[in-house]
Amino acid sequence: MKTINIQIQVPEDISESDERKVYLKAKETVILELFKSGIISTRKAAEELGIALYDFLDFLNEKSIPVVRDAINGEALQRFRTRKE
Repeated sequence: MKTINIQIQVPEDISESDERKVYLKAKETVILELFKSGIISTRKAAEELGIALYDFLDFLNEKSIPVVRDAINGEALQRFRTRKE
């Protein structure tokens, strides 16, 4: 993927821990928007977030974001469901 830099202003006295949380939330937001726009697949989104595909699918479910148009075919989805049982 191509790298772009986004600057976010935060209070001067923000802790490093909170700064990291802001960074991760911003990255998550961008990746979700790319996914919802159809620019990247579930697999690529999971990879960019550093999580397993099935964890990303759970994440989408928690956020009520449907996976309606993706490269996951019925067989792959069935393997996923079987693995989760």
